[in-house]
Amino acid sequence: IGTMNGVYLYTDVDNSFNLLHHDPNNVNSPSIDIISSIHIDGDDTVWLGTSYGINRMVWDAEKANYTITKYVDHSESNDFVGNNRILMIAPCGAHRFLISTKLSLKLFDTVTGQFESTVDLDAVYSRYGMRYVRSYCQSPDGNIYMAFNQGGIGVWDASKGIVVPIMWEGHARDTHRAIVRDSAGRLWVAADGRGVWCLTLSPDGLGVASECHYDRHCFGSQDITALHVDSAHRIWAGTFSGLYMMDHEGEFTEVDMFGPRFYVSSITEDLAHNIWVSSIK
Repeated sequence: IGTMNGVYLYTDVDNSFNLLHHDPNNVNSPSIDIISSIHIDGDDTVWLGTSYGINRMVWDAEKANYTITKYVDHSESNDFVGNNRILMIAPCGAHRFLISTKLSLKLFDTVTGQFESTVDLDAVYSRYGMRYVRSYCQSPDGNIYMAFNQGGIGVWDASKGIVVPIMWEGHARDTHRAIVRDSAGRLWVAADGRGVWCLTLSPDGLGVASECHYDRHCFGSQDITALHVDSAHRIWAGTFSGLYMMDHEGEFTEVDMFGPRFYVSSITEDLAHNIWVSSIK
């Protein structure tokens, strides 16, 4: 679990979390304590997107010890810190990640450890005004759907290797905090102050063919902070104050099994199909 105070590693041996935090006297510790994104490869290599570059965490054969390698983008920039504040790290091909920072989208080669900017990726910010990625999801064909803090939603087209905006009239100025894709290929997208939409994309995937809107009043008049589709195809929505799930009638109802309402920062599911919900306190 990535936090503002390091990364927590859960072990089911004793059902405990162990904190791994930045230690200036230990080179085998994270670059910084602010962990914004995590990706785990099939071989259990852990990639941490931090506020000071990318960290690769490789376990030994016994999974008892690890080695951390750090990668920082030293390319010229007016804002070195902003250029290395990693907000998204998503696989986009063999040995390659699509990276979002507060300043740009770029590629990262996991073999060479090099960052790469392209004209097409720069255009996402300069031409389309799409500002940093709040959330993303992937389709089986490798496309990456992204919810931007500004500028709407977009997609990494795996077949072309470019990012293009998804044309969705009336939403270019929305703040999108969450996006997920369901088993039918529809996108569920949250917008601050407006609620959640279920989108059916056009055949080319670059526009919205139809939409279904769930007003924020369906969520206690709260903005949506997280969305999740579980293995049973249920839609979960976390808000500033409470957790909701879509019932069999297609309506969102509050899940109150956790006690008092709380800010939901993320929702995920483990291999045993347990739902995990994190909060800021």
